[in-house]
Amino acid sequence: AMPDATILADFMTVRATSLVDGLVVHAARMRSNLERTGGLYFSEAVLLALVRTGLPRQEAYVMVQRAALAAIAEAAVDGQVGAKPGRFRALLGADSEVASRLDAAALDAAFDLDHHLRHAPAILARALGEDAP
Repeated sequence: AMPDATILADFMTVRATSLVDGLVVHAARMRSNLERTGGLYFSEAVLLALVRTGLPRQEAYVMVQRAALAAIAEAAVDGQVGAKPGRFRALLGADSEVASRLDAAALDAAFDLDHHLRHAPAILARALGEDAP
C-alpha cells in the first residue's frame, strides 16, 4: 500500500505543478469579474457580521439570501449576470431587519475588498518562497 501511496503522491505533485506552471494572472480581468458580481461575494462577510450581533445563523442567512436573490433578479431583467454595481449593498441597507442590526459603517466594513485581501501579499510571498512584504 505504501508504494501505491507514494506513486499517487508523486503523480498528484506533478499534475499540480503542471497546472500552475506558466499560469498567467490577469489582475484587471479578475477585478472586472469580481465587479460583475455586484458585490455578491461579500455575502459571507455580511452574514458573519449579522451573526456577531447575536442573530441566529439561519435568520442571517435568510436575510442575506433575500437581498442577494433580489439583486440577481433585478440584473437578470436587464440581461445582466450577477448584480448591478452597488445594488446588493443598497438592498441590504434598505432592509429594516438588516439595518436594525448593522449600521451603514458596519455594512461598509463588510463590503471592504481591501480588508478581505489584506493577507494576500503575504500568502503569495509564502507560496512563492519570497520574503513577505
